[in-house]
Amino acid sequence: MVELGGFKLHVLSDGVFYVDGGLIFGIIPRVLWSKRFEPDEQNRVPLYLRPLLVDTGERRVLIDPGIGDTYGEKFRKIYNIEREPGQLVESLANAGYAPEDITDVLFTHLHFDHCGCATKLDSGGVPRIVFRSAYYHASIEEYEKSRNPNARTQGSYRADLIEPVAASGRTKPIRKEAESVLPGFTVLRTPGHTPDHISFLIQSQGQHLVFWGDLMPLVAHLNPAWAAALDTHPMDTMASKMKLLRRAVEEGWHYHYFYHEMKPLLTAGEVAELISVEKEAKPPTGSV
Repeated sequence: MVELGGFKLHVLSDGVFYVDGGLIFGIIPRVLWSKRFEPDEQNRVPLYLRPLLVDTGERRVLIDPGIGDTYGEKFRKIYNIEREPGQLVESLANAGYAPEDITDVLFTHLHFDHCGCATKLDSGGVPRIVFRSAYYHASIEEYEKSRNPNARTQGSYRADLIEPVAASGRTKPIRKEAESVLPGFTVLRTPGHTPDHISFLIQSQGQHLVFWGDLMPLVAHLNPAWAAALDTHPMDTMASKMKLLRRAVEEGWHYHYFYHEMKPLLTAGEVAELISVEKEAKPPTGSV
């Protein structure tokens, strides 16, 4: 547990899955990214699933609740999903919380690896929401696109995960003009990975944490040129990163959260050191 002003932060786990390195690093040559991430025999690299629980004292806020259990064996093999059944709920229990304690669930976007644990199958095989006392917050545009994916995005969205949430009557869509979703939680518009992706700036007693979501899934993506092939608008990804990293320095944001890292919570000093290393490194011929 880490304290952020008057808030308590709990780093949770929903296991790990594996995705093709080319999808995660886009146009960055394998010879470069494989120095940091050793791929498996199928060219896949591990992406950890690290939901964040923020206990404000009044609310228990869960951000991006993992990949969940509602997938078949074929899906599990494709992504080499390594997790125990109900892993996120167990991780919550280890932190001292139960699903009914969660008051709010925030989504940066609605790809299956960021919303899966919001839903589970009941004894009859019917999908139900897991956090029955919670309100569910996501961009209203993201809700619409996730329920009507196109040929490029249909592999990232799963209707069976989203429909129970949408039908629950407990959704609170975040509209474009919104600046705050909850007290202490600021909405950051970070298009790029999806057109309506959002990140969250969490503030308490003068301290700050930014939850990047898939704008920067890994610390390697601190380099503006490192964008995933999965990003629908990579130039917007670059612009979003550069704008907010400048703001983070100017305003002195204390912590950065990288959802797909094994150790996702970094201090501002650690991030500054990583950025400095990136600036000093000379890219090889043919890379960006």
